[in-house]
Formats: sequence, structure tokens, C-alpha cells
Amino acid sequence: MKLSLKLSESLLITSRPNIFYFSGIDISGGVFLLITREKKIIFGDARFIKEAARIAKGCEAVAVSKESDAWWRETLQKHRIKTLYFEPHDLTFAKLKRFKLLSRGVVRVMPSKINLRELRSIKRSDELAAIKKAISVTEDIMDETVQQIRAALRGRKHLSERDCALFIRSRALYYGCEELSFDPIIAFGKASGVPHHLPSRARFLKKGDIVLIDMGVKYRGYCADITRTFFTAPPTAQQTEIYNRVLAAQTDAISLIKHGVRASEVYEAAVKKLGSFASHFTHGLGHGVGLEIHEHPNLKLKSPDILQSGQVITVEPGLYFSWGGVRIEDMVLVVKNSFSLVTRFTNPLLF
Repeated sequence: MKLSLKLSESLLITSRPNIFYFSGIDISGGVFLLITREKKIIFGDARFIKEAARIAKGCEAVAVSKESDAWWRETLQKHRIKTLYFEPHDLTFAKLKRFKLLSRGVVRVMPSKINLRELRSIKRSDELAAIKKAISVTEDIMDETVQQIRAALRGRKHLSERDCALFIRSRALYYGCEELSFDPIIAFGKASGVPHHLPSRARFLKKGDIVLIDMGVKYRGYCADITRTFFTAPPTAQQTEIYNRVLAAQTDAISLIKHGVRASEVYEAAVKKLGSFASHFTHGLGHGVGLEIHEHPNLKLKSPDILQSGQVITVEPGLYFSWGGVRIEDMVLVVKNSFSLVTRFTNPLLF
């Protein structure tokens, strides 16, 4: 993605996702990216620059140290930079202070007005391909996890929430994913009523439990995020009503998704369908997904965001009670006049 910079302007990229987005380099700390109208310069700790130079897409790579302060000033002067923009939501005060000190008398240092998170929310074709692959692997692992749970129920074997979480992590590595999008949420029984429950070694699966699985893998830097709720015995009338209400809320919300629609309008459609149960819906309806698991836009009541073609978002209504809860989450691609459901995993009630 090309930025609209004047010849005398530059942008200092410091956040890991944005460095990856503009250069293809995914290194944890130690490097920065300077973007001018004419070129990109990746610079930083010599320990990381050699690897960065190998994988950088169209970037000059420079190893610098604290003793290389003159290089920074020379670079700004060489490229006739008069204004240096920085990421206001990422750069620490200490680093900002240092860059200002190094740049004194050479350039103005100002917070960037470019919303990089919004810019990144519109996915290129290669990004969509990576997201779809991440979803495909996630769905395969979800299916394998379901088979593990079924086997445990049939064989009456001890299976803890933590066991399932570790199984998911091991399968992600098996499929060649660099990591999970987030720590998986595995909730048995009453724990399914806690939206972000932490898997426990002490909570074991029992016949009749609700099972909530929220998981996703990262593939080539891009995330997936899927949630399914299952029953290990025929659900009660109350459980069936709650499940159907959540599913209907998701269906109504997704049906509104298209370019130009307010994110808050999609949220309101889900809440309306939840009806008298809406007070048990305690979180936002969804979020953008990409290099980070939570990206622009946000689907919540007071969101100012407008959906745009090319965004990939989650839609995840849920209802939570003392006896347990239900959440269903799918990923959706926003297109001009409609939507495209990117996830394909079915919604079976029973294991």
C-alpha cells in the first residue's frame, strides 16, 4: 500500500504489525522502518538487520547503534526530509524523546494523521488468501478437537479444558502455523457463561456439559477467529432457545453487512433479535481481523466506524448465564453490495 507523502515528508513506523505490513519483516523489537516518498529504510540493531535484509520487500537495510546518531541526521538531510511523522499510539515516550533529540534542528517531529489501522483494514488479495488459509486450518483443528471430545465422551476418559487447549496448540504447529491468533478459550459446563474463560487443568468434561470453543491460528502473519458452542447431551428447552436466539441474532446482523453500512447498525440488529435476553450480551458484536486479532472496525453500540469493501470482520453474538452460555462466531468479508461468509464450519448442536 502506497502512502501519500510529500517529497519533504517521512513516516517512522515502529509497531510490529505495521512494519510487517509495509516491509514483510516480522521481527520482535530492535528494528524501525522509515518511509519516504521515494524509498523505505529498515534500520536498527545489527543482530536483526541481516535477517531483515534477507526478507525485506524493496527496503534498504541499515545496522545502527547508539554510536550511529550521525547516520540518522545524515539520512534525514540526504532525503531532504523536513517533517517526520510518527505513530502516536505506538511510540513510547522514551523513544519519542530520543528521536526528537536526534532530529533537533533538522526536521519537525509530529504525530501522523494517517490512520494506519484503518488503512490496513482494507485487505489486498494476498492478505485475503492468507486469512482464508488461516481459517481453513482453524476449521480443520476445530473438527479434530471435536473428535477428541467425542472420543473422550465415548471412552469416558478424563479430558480437561487445558488438555483441549494444548491439543489445539500442538495441531497448529503440525499444520505449519507460526502461532495461535490468541490463547484458545475452552469452556466446559458453567464456565461457558464466562466470555473469556481461561482453560483450567482442574475442570474436566462431563456428559451433559455445554462446550464452548473459541480459537484461531496465524498463517503467514494473518489471524483467524472462530467460536462454536456444542452440547454433549440433548439440550434443555432453555438451552435450545438461547442457542437459537444467538444464531438468529448472528444471521440478522450478517445480513446487513455491506460497504457503507454503519458498524453500530449491525450491532443494533443483533441486539434487537436477542430481545429480552439482550442484557446477557455483555461485549461488542465483532471486530476487524488481519495481522492483529482485534483490528479496525469495531462493531459496537457507539462505534463511529463505517464498513468498507475489503474488510474482514467477525460477528460473534453471545448470551451468558450462571448455568453457562452460548457464543457463535464467524468471519465475514465486506463487499460492495453484500457480504461473503469466509468461515464454513457448520453449527452442530450435539457432539
